[in-house]
Amino acid sequence: MPEIQTESCPACGSLLDVTGAQIFAERTCPICAKAIHVRRNFGQYEMLNILGQGGQGVVYRAVDKTLNRFVALKLLCTEYSSDPEFVSMFESEARVTASINHPNVVKVYSFGADDGHVFLAMELVANGTLDGLMEKIVRVPEVRALQIGIEIAKGLKAGFERGLVHRDVKPGNILFAEDGTTKIVDFGLAILFEQQAQATGEIWGTPYYLSPERLNRVSEDFRSDIYSLGATLFHAISGRPPFEAQDASHVALKHLRAQAVSIQAWAPHVCNATAYAINRTLLKNPDDRQQSYDEFIEQLQFARDEALARMRAGGKAQQKARVVIDAPKSQQGLSWFTVAILIMLLAGLVAAGMLIMKLSKAANEDSKPAIEKPVGR
Repeated sequence: MPEIQTESCPACGSLLDVTGAQIFAERTCPICAKAIHVRRNFGQYEMLNILGQGGQGVVYRAVDKTLNRFVALKLLCTEYSSDPEFVSMFESEARVTASINHPNVVKVYSFGADDGHVFLAMELVANGTLDGLMEKIVRVPEVRALQIGIEIAKGLKAGFERGLVHRDVKPGNILFAEDGTTKIVDFGLAILFEQQAQATGEIWGTPYYLSPERLNRVSEDFRSDIYSLGATLFHAISGRPPFEAQDASHVALKHLRAQAVSIQAWAPHVCNATAYAINRTLLKNPDDRQQSYDEFIEQLQFARDEALARMRAGGKAQQKARVVIDAPKSQQGLSWFTVAILIMLLAGLVAAGMLIMKLSKAANEDSKPAIEKPVGR
């Protein structure tokens, strides 16, 4: 017979039987009828409120009673906690993630399995998410979105230097700190859930931001994260994702098959440099995207500076923007082709001019009067 567990009601102090209750479960006090959360303690952590929940589990705002600091405590679903192989892989990934010390990556403090739950205790970044910001204002100003992109790309680079590919870059995993810093969260978790999904033949992830490689079930690398970050910035600036459809399957199909999309089709106000950087991230072939985080960050910084300069100039509209969706190789080929055409046209004009001059000279000769020769006697 399980041991009886009790907790006192914070309102009236009466004892409640909480035996078998889930962590942070809601109960009604039988004495004062106040709705309360029971089983608020998990190891050294005391849960205060729920920050968010999804398919992976629940994230709580909690207090680390040992170190006396606020943390974000993520408890994964019990189905994962009961799988020893998953727990082992989780701890391995979490150990690498905890080694990342970068201002644009949410810091992992501790991790493990306890009381039937796999957990992560993380830095508390509680000033909202990019997803929440997009819900409020729909379109994020260009300069702010580019700055977010720069900081998240730096965080992704720090993880990649530790051998990690995020695999789930999306607005909900981009958090804002109180000082305005942008941070990426959940490094290393996506691969675990993807492996679980593969067992059932599913594709794990948010369809609006998935790279074609994920959908084709081929190997992913940092360029897949660049694709997802580009799709996120596209959505933030334009107010809609790159591809929309009636269901997730059709959205995924568009990522695979649809013609390359330009952000200027939905946000014609953006600078050319912004359009070029974001459009290039969304090219189907990873070899046509940015080939390093440094290259991508440099492009975003250039775009941000161009957008800032335009703002300081009073927001003067630029000349009609050229939609850039070609890969660099295609653009280079186009430029050489254009030069060749110009040379051919110039040569034709020169030849035509020489011919006209020759014909004109002949016509002048024919128009001169004939000189009569004397007739011999």
